[in-house]
Amino acid sequence: RMLSDDIATRQIAVDQKHVYCGNMILKNLNPQTVRSIGDGYITDGQVSYYCSQITERNTELNVVQEVWQILLHHTGIGSKPQNYWYPHYQLEVSKFPYQLTVQGTVSNGENTYFRGKLVEQANGQTMRYLPSCSGSCERLRESSHYTADGTHVYYKNQRVPVQDHPQLMVFDFGGGIESEFLHDPETQNFYYQTSP
Repeated sequence: RMLSDDIATRQIAVDQKHVYCGNMILKNLNPQTVRSIGDGYITDGQVSYYCSQITERNTELNVVQEVWQILLHHTGIGSKPQNYWYPHYQLEVSKFPYQLTVQGTVSNGENTYFRGKLVEQANGQTMRYLPSCSGSCERLRESSHYTADGTHVYYKNQRVPVQDHPQLMVFDFGGGIESEFLHDPETQNFYYQTSP
């Protein structure tokens, strides 16, 4: 059965013995007590995971392995190759519960994760998405990947070498997620991902 009706957990299922992210078993989770934290994060009270809502190419499967698995599958000897999957990450076990702070981000007061990846030195309780502008900048929206916590600025889970301040702005020059540039008006520097 599906873990919940929440659209962010539609890729997560449970049966009597296991919890699944797509068709991959998430180890050490208790299917009887597992619940959704939100945005693809789940916990059984002890172990916590992130299971992405979007499939990605399985980079752990090299070309030779994939071709071999395809041949085995077509001859009826093997299973279908796992060339796409839902990326999933186990969070560090903690005595403090993880809570959703902003979309895609959880924190337990000690560790903060953005889409399942640890964000070094981040304060999850003060994390926010930076404003983003596309075109005339009359209507701002939240950036897709740039966040700040009052001290540091991050692109996804990586730190950007700029201090957080209220004038930071993200510009989307191409209308796509990977076309965002961070602008620091205090230094007049632009950053693409983490690079000035």
